Amino acid sequence: MRVWLLAVALIGCVACGAARPVASEKSDDGVDALFLQSWMGLDAEAAAKVAADGAAALAARRELLNSARSRGEQMLPGAYPPPGPTVAFTAQIATTAARFSIGAQNTYRGLVLVEAKKAGASGLTLASVDLQSITPGPATLAVRTQVSLKAGQEAAAQTLSNRLATKPDAPWLDNLWPGSSVSDVAGSTGCSDPLCRSCPTSPGVCTECVPSIGTKGRFGYASIYETADGKCRKCLEPRCTTCAANGRCAADGCEAGYKADAQGRCKKACRDPLCSSCADNGRGCYACVANSGIFTVYLSPKNGGQCRLCARPNCASCSSDGRCTACSDGFTSDGRGGCRRACSDPLCTLCMGSPSKCQQCAQGYQAVGGTCQLACSVDFCNKCYPGSANFCKTCQDGYSPSANKAACVEDCNVSNCSQCVAGSRGQVCARCIAPYFLSGGRCKRR
Repeated sequence: MRVWLLAVALIGCVACGAARPVASEKSDDGVDALFLQSWMGLDAEAAAKVAADGAAALAARRELLNSARSRGEQMLPGAYPPPGPTVAFTAQIATTAARFSIGAQNTYRGLVLVEAKKAGASGLTLASVDLQSITPGPATLAVRTQVSLKAGQEAAAQTLSNRLATKPDAPWLDNLWPGSSVSDVAGSTGCSDPLCRSCPTSPGVCTECVPSIGTKGRFGYASIYETADGKCRKCLEPRCTTCAANGRCAADGCEAGYKADAQGRCKKACRDPLCSSCADNGRGCYACVANSGIFTVYLSPKNGGQCRLCARPNCASCSSDGRCTACSDGFTSDGRGGCRRACSDPLCTLCMGSPSKCQQCAQGYQAVGGTCQLACSVDFCNKCYPGSANFCKTCQDGYSPSANKAACVEDCNVSNCSQCVAGSRGQVCARCIAPYFLSGGRCKRR
C-alpha cells in the first residue's frame, strides 16, 4: 500500500510541460511502465520506479499470503481449500490506454464475468477477473486477463475456455469496442487442450473436440478434428467444414462452392455438373462422371476439356466425336455409331420387340418364326429341314415337296391324279389314284 501511495505522490513531482522520454521497462510481475506513464502522466523514470516498486509490493504480498495459507493448512487441515481452475487469455481491445480508465476496466471485467456465467461459473466477483498486464499497441490494447473460478468448477472453466477459443472475434466486446478480438486462450480447465470439449478419462486424452474455431468465412476460421490418440488438431484445409482423421477434408466436407479432390483438398466446384475433376477456377475439365442415366459421358477436347453425353444411349464408351466405340451389356453396335439391343440368337442381325424375335438374319440364313434358320436352296421352299439347305419341308402356296424332298413341285390339278409332271402343254398325270387308270396323261375310271 505504501508503494502505491508513493506512486500517487510522485505524480505531483512531475515537471509540467517538459518533454517526457518514453518508458520501455516492464517488471517481471507484468506491471507495464509504459501504461503507467500514459495513464498516470508520469515521465519514463518515475513510471519505471512505480512499476518496479509496485511489482515488489505485489510479490511480497503474494509471498505473505502463501506463507499464511501454508501455516493455516498445517494448523487446520482442510480450512484452506485448493485454488479453483483458471482461464487466461489476451483481449485485443480496440481502444487507447487513455480511454481504458478504471471505470472502463471494471466494465471490461463485468463483460468477462457475463461470459463466465454463461459457461456455468458461479460465485464470481470483479476481483475474480485479474488484468495481469495492459500493453498499448498501434490500434489496440493487449490486455492479458486471468479468470479465477471457484474450486470444483472445472467443467465451467473448460466451457469458458472453449467459448473464448471458438470465438476469437469476441462479439461480446463489440458493443463497446468494435473490432476487438481474443487470442492465446489457456487455463487449467481439466483438459490440457483448449480445443478439447470433453476429456473424462485423462486431461491429455480428448474424447470430443470443439467443431471449429473462429467465424466461418472470416480469417482464422478452421474446423477441428480428433486424432487417433485423442488430440485435437486444426484442419489443414482452410475451406473445409468437416475434416477427416488424417487432417484432410472429408469427401463432402468442403464449404459451399467447393469440392474435395482425391487428396482431400477443397477445390472450386466444377461449373459443369458432368465434370468430376477440373482446374482450380472451376473450368477446363480433366475427367467426367461415369454416366448420366442411360447415357455415357465422354471428355471432349473442346475449350480445354468439356464433358458431353454420348450421342446414342446404351453406349459404354464414346470417341471424342460422340460416336459409340463399345456398347453396354445386352447391346451391340448398330454399325452407325450407335447401339441396339443384342438378339438372343447370335445369327440374328435385327430383332424387334424382344431379343428372341428375330426379323433379319446373317447372310445364308433366314428368319423363320422369329428364329434364324439355314436358308433353303430349293426353289419355292418356305422351310428346309433343320441343318439342311437341300431338302424342303414346307413349300410355298401352290407347291408341294417332291417325294425325295429335294424340290418343290407345283400342286397337281389333274383330277384323280396322285402325281403330276410337267408336260409340253402344262401338267400331266404320272400316277392316278385307285380305281382310276392313267390314259394319255389323264385318269379314267375303269
